[in-house]
Amino acid sequence: MKKRIQALVLILSFLFSLTGCSSRSSSLTSVSVWESSHSVFYAPQYAAMELGYFEEEGIHIALTTVSGDTAVKTSLASQPDSIGLSGPQVALVSSLENPKEYPVIFSQIGQRSGHFLLSSQPDEDFQWKQMKGTSVLTEDPDDMSVLVLKYILKKHGLEPDTDISILQSSDLAFPESASSYLLTASAGQKQNGHLAASLGKASGFVPCAVYSAGKQFLTTNPDLIQGFTNGIQKGLDYIHAHSSEEIAAVIQPQFPDTDPTVLAAMIEEYKILDVWNDSSDFTEESFALLQNLLEECGILTQRVPYKQLVAPEYSRKAR
Repeated sequence: MKKRIQALVLILSFLFSLTGCSSRSSSLTSVSVWESSHSVFYAPQYAAMELGYFEEEGIHIALTTVSGDTAVKTSLASQPDSIGLSGPQVALVSSLENPKEYPVIFSQIGQRSGHFLLSSQPDEDFQWKQMKGTSVLTEDPDDMSVLVLKYILKKHGLEPDTDISILQSSDLAFPESASSYLLTASAGQKQNGHLAASLGKASGFVPCAVYSAGKQFLTTNPDLIQGFTNGIQKGLDYIHAHSSEEIAAVIQPQFPDTDPTVLAAMIEEYKILDVWNDSSDFTEESFALLQNLLEECGILTQRVPYKQLVAPEYSRKAR
């Protein structure tokens, strides 16, 4: 009889634990997040996910990686109740294409480009001018990284649309031609090529990674957006307060096929480049830098008011 009671207690305890887990999971609000790539560049987001910062805000992140900024733009348009992580030009270009409905930026994590230009052959004395007559492979020709590359090339006297060829490639595999380069923010790809240049170092401060969502979604879900932004700010705070090795250990589940030592080295490289914001606030100064770059690249034909495209109140209240 005693053994039966003990067994019953164990069963009830087990069922209670399952109910507790289910209740906790169901109490979270799920939100879809589209990211333009799965890169160490987005480490603040992964730290927030792995450390439970979003769960502390009552949010479950349903993360999906798509191929480039254009895919994020398409995903936001097809699923208005979602959030996108991409270059800020997505929101700006969308607002010009459809003035009635477009994504609004509410948070920023990247103040420099996290992309690298890789060559198929070692080149210790790389010069930007030598890219004339070459080709560059990228997943998305309209990605922010490509716009930053064009901006850099123009600074070095090249005309991006005539002096080089930008080719779209889904697998980003190096061709046999030695006169080709690859543009990537992927930890794995960086190990397959030879580092020619860092876009973040060459361009200087340019906003390259922001969160945006549809105007209607922002208006009807202010508490969700605030909670999400709080999680992102905590992720940024963690990144700045901890060593590369500590961060690598935390976000390792996001990169199971990457050696921890390699992961830590990439994080350290990003830290040295100062790619991550201290605050998630997408400031008017950052917005001006963005529009300057887009004008320089011939993408922007008219300026957009800051208050039309940015909702800074969430980042300024983030805790």
